[in-house]
Amino acid sequence: MYFLKRSVRTIIIDGADNFGLSQLYQMRGRVGRSSRLAYAYFVYQPNKALSEIAEKRLQAIRDFTELGAGFKIAMRDLEIRGAGNLLGPQQHGHITGIGFAAYCEMLEKTIERLKNGKEAEPEPEPVLEIQAEAYIPDSYIPDPRYKMELYRRFSELEYSQRDDFLDEIIDRFGNPPPEVEMLWRLAALKGLCRVLKIRGVNVRQGIIRLTFGEKAQVNPEAVLKLLMQHPKTMTLKNGQEQQLTYRMGTSKQEPLAWLEQTLPALILED
Repeated sequence: MYFLKRSVRTIIIDGADNFGLSQLYQMRGRVGRSSRLAYAYFVYQPNKALSEIAEKRLQAIRDFTELGAGFKIAMRDLEIRGAGNLLGPQQHGHITGIGFAAYCEMLEKTIERLKNGKEAEPEPEPVLEIQAEAYIPDSYIPDPRYKMELYRRFSELEYSQRDDFLDEIIDRFGNPPPEVEMLWRLAALKGLCRVLKIRGVNVRQGIIRLTFGEKAQVNPEAVLKLLMQHPKTMTLKNGQEQQLTYRMGTSKQEPLAWLEQTLPALILED
């Protein structure tokens, strides 16, 4: 148990590697109130070999410093410790190996099978066929663990969370190079395709082809308006899976920029 006066502006936690992430976060919040600037120092013995979990905890408390970071801290703590067996007595698990989103997906499928005797049909992942230099260079993030973490989160990125995710990357690692920015743009586009139920995007030789899934969530009026704007260069092929083809011709706009600008207008409003 610890008590601090409201006037205290500095706290030093010795042996910080021995505490849990939620404990570190709570202790950091004991100093500083309102507009008063405060400092929290987390230290451990020099040359001590930290465990992988301890390193992740200290990295998380270092990364998430903005106001209202409690939710992000809780999610990171959940990934580090594991969510446990939600349908049984075990209180800890190994969620880190598969990621929280994948874990929840597996859990949802299991519950569906136990309730109804069968699993719900999974939504197919959109396929993007766009030539681009999109990766995380070693010069930006040399640690393979953080690179794998980011790649996983890029693959799961929701369109509505794209800006928050980019802000987090900048806060943690600095301004991203063009390759990482391109990776973020493609991940955001893929997230948008999930919303619209677009099965595939193909860009080749100035021609953009969009393949809509059978249950596409696209505003038909917006599609009609788009066809009227480009009567000579855009066609819509009907069938089990509709396909929209746009021949950009002499347009100077980048295909990816056109997709980023155009597709949000196709979202079907509730």
